Amino acid sequence: MNPPLLQVSPSVDYSTLVALALAVAVGVLVYGFGRRWVTIPQGFNYLDYLTGGSIPEGSVILLDGDAASGRSDIAQAMLHKSLGEKVKALAVLYDLHADEYVGRAERYGYSFSKAKESGDLRIVDCLSPLMRAPDNELLKDPYNITYVNIAVNDELDKLGNQRYLLILDSALPLLNHLNSSTVVDFIQTISLRVRRDRGIFLLCSSSQSIRPEIANRIASMVDGLIETKLRRSFGISRKTLTVKWIRERRVQAPTVRFDNMSGRGVVFRLSPR
Repeated sequence: MNPPLLQVSPSVDYSTLVALALAVAVGVLVYGFGRRWVTIPQGFNYLDYLTGGSIPEGSVILLDGDAASGRSDIAQAMLHKSLGEKVKALAVLYDLHADEYVGRAERYGYSFSKAKESGDLRIVDCLSPLMRAPDNELLKDPYNITYVNIAVNDELDKLGNQRYLLILDSALPLLNHLNSSTVVDFIQTISLRVRRDRGIFLLCSSSQSIRPEIANRIASMVDGLIETKLRRSFGISRKTLTVKWIRERRVQAPTVRFDNMSGRGVVFRLSPR
């Protein structure tokens, strides 16, 4: 008779296998999160890539986003970029005092004070009268749309026969305190002038804060839409920008993160491919 075969079971170290599996899982997670959180910084000129080139002259661009979304950060960066390109500018402010607006810009590396002194930047301060600030003589009644219209046109005249950027930051106080149709008519009137002058009108607003029919009417009047949002993930807030469309332009549509950094201004954060 043949001797019985001795069956030997292979000794398996299951603890080693579990450790290897956990190591692989952690590696995958670290790689995935690394690609998500590690970014490549780009200066504000990257916006020209997203919009398919510089914003066309004679354009009205809607900058749409809530106050916390970085909408004003983008508007200030566009103002700084325009002044650097020898384009004069007019800022009509309802969200910040003129001094606060200029001071905030200085913290991020934008020298608006010199532009104000030279006349390259003019400001219509609409918030100071609302807050009963005694030193404002430019606009006594910022909710009188006729007077606002006259003031804006007078200031545009003072910029001379040159390229300019007009910023309304933002239209929300007007839309929330006055008859919306009257405000839309005012925006349309100013838009016609800007197109005629071959300027650029950056209209700051928030479609989420006004009636849908008014938001749709404003959207139908403009030549492009740039959207900012505040997104929250894992308890961290991040600002994003998306160029939705620019008339007669092939735009790059990805949503990109951005930060407003002290001394540097707006920096886009690109995810590695």
